[in-house]
Amino acid sequence: MVAPIVHPEYEALKREVANLRDEVAHAMEGLNHLREAKPVLLALYRQKIGELELQCLEAKCRAEWFRRYVEQVRSMQAKTLPMDTAAIEDQLNTEMAGFWQKLQDMADENAKAQDVLSHLVPPEKVHAIRDLFRRIVKRLHPDVNPEVGDREHLLLRRAQEAYERSDLDELEAIADSLAGLSPEQAMPDAQTAVQQERDRLQKVFAGLLDKIEKLEAQSPYNLKDKLKDEAWIAEERVRLEKELKAWSQKVRLFEDQLKELLGDGYAQIRFGQN
Repeated sequence: MVAPIVHPEYEALKREVANLRDEVAHAMEGLNHLREAKPVLLALYRQKIGELELQCLEAKCRAEWFRRYVEQVRSMQAKTLPMDTAAIEDQLNTEMAGFWQKLQDMADENAKAQDVLSHLVPPEKVHAIRDLFRRIVKRLHPDVNPEVGDREHLLLRRAQEAYERSDLDELEAIADSLAGLSPEQAMPDAQTAVQQERDRLQKVFAGLLDKIEKLEAQSPYNLKDKLKDEAWIAEERVRLEKELKAWSQKVRLFEDQLKELLGDGYAQIRFGQN
């Protein structure tokens, strides 16, 4: 029996489809990894720069609080109203509720950063998790393998949840279970069908690359390289130290004005939320 002749163009198309499936699975894993990296990047930023940012924000809050206090005292004196510092402070705390919340949120982020960085997954485990997840995605994700059924969808959901938990054991169990499923993606028989599959995968791959590019341009992903650059970190700290100095000077200026306006009554004022 004479073996069928396979056209070289058809074989090249099949290889292209197989490579595209690999690239799509790799891009999907990369997109997931990028999203999972967000809390780590934020934590690194807070660790290296966050404390100074918090000090700057606190000084800014103090400066604004004292500035408004001075305005309120001068207004009362101009109207010859009795001085009611408690009423002034209640009003200022209402006005500055957003400042206080932002200050609290930043303090919470700094505290959370330490917890995130103290529970990082070891690099060798990260590599194993990413490799397993990529293999599972290649078999189970409908964008890579349109023929998957309900069982595969459930396994993929389990794999995605395990990936988010960095659960290597669960991913290994899922990968082992794939041996009992149908073989890896079948290649279409007709050359036209292979071309259509190639075109579909190209669109999926281009869409994934576009998503990755857009994410990498956003904060905190655009800080990834900067957080490895000690020179950039040093420049940021110098900038923040100058900003802190400027706000601290304003605090002293408004505080001195308030002391002059209130005299002995200054000792009774209560900065911040009451």
